[in-house]
Amino acid sequence: MLFGFDAPVAKRNIIGVIEAHPDIAVKAVMMRKFGQEVIQVTAGKKIHGTGAIPGGINKHLSIQERDQL
Repeated sequence: MLFGFDAPVAKRNIIGVIEAHPDIAVKAVMMRKFGQEVIQVTAGKKIHGTGAIPGGINKHLSIQERDQL
C-alpha cells in the first residue's frame, strides 16, 4: 500500500519498505514487538499463546505486568 498496487513486486516487500521508508519499517517492527509482548503477558508465550477464550484473555494482568506494558 505504501507503493501502490502497480509497484513492481521487487519493491513491495520488507526490504523495499526499509530502503524507501526506514522510519515506517522501524515503527512496524516495534509495533510487532509490543504486540508479541502483550500476547506473552496475556497468553503465556509470544507465538501461539493459549489465550483463545471468546470474549476474554487467559489470565488477568498483575499490576507489575500492566505497568511494564
